[in-house]
Amino acid sequence: MNDKQLYNNLTNTVRSANILVDDLRKNPKRYVNISIFGKKEKGDYLKAPLDSIKNP
Repeated sequence: MNDKQLYNNLTNTVRSANILVDDLRKNPKRYVNISIFGKKEKGDYLKAPLDSIKNP
């Protein structure tokens, strides 16, 4: 239970999941497209969780 590499991997996995969920909340059309003829939105993927991004 004292495996440092396992701890780091789990921490990175949770951080990546948080980023994905935040991006899904911010840009739902990027992941769920209902329109048959709709245009796929591209660009600005989040690189950090929203709570860690400081607003000026």
